[in-house]
Amino acid sequence: MSNINRRDFLMGTLAATACSGLCGCGSGSTQAPTPSVPATPVDAGPIESYDRPGVFATFATSHGFFIIRSGNTLHASSSRCTHRRFHLELEDKQIVCPKHGSIFDNSGSPLKGPATSPLPRFAITLDDRRHVIVHPARSFTPSQWSDPAAWISD
Repeated sequence: MSNINRRDFLMGTLAATACSGLCGCGSGSTQAPTPSVPATPVDAGPIESYDRPGVFATFATSHGFFIIRSGNTLHASSSRCTHRRFHLELEDKQIVCPKHGSIFDNSGSPLKGPATSPLPRFAITLDDRRHVIVHPARSFTPSQWSDPAAWISD
């Protein structure tokens, strides 16, 4: 058995920890990596693209949010399940977690678990061209959903 000094032991431990956290080595994890939320605003296109009530999943996989119209307002909800952060999908006009079965209503509130927390919303604005701009770096909890930056009206 070779003698290992404290520095080499710590460096090896840190390297193993970083590997298991970043690449899943030996962790047994089956969860897909969650891409980071874009730090810059996302141009989601003209507001006319969202002219009917319901959930629009165009940016769900690529940028991590749904655009949701309810009446004359739009908001952007996270497309990551609050249970285990898996990608949510739109199935039969419902927001569903395909991994564990959670279902969310159009406000982002859970209808069926295991998720118990509502989906966060992202800041949303309308630019001079009447394009919907989503700001994923700024999020709102349910107690903040009435903040004027959490929704737009047309």
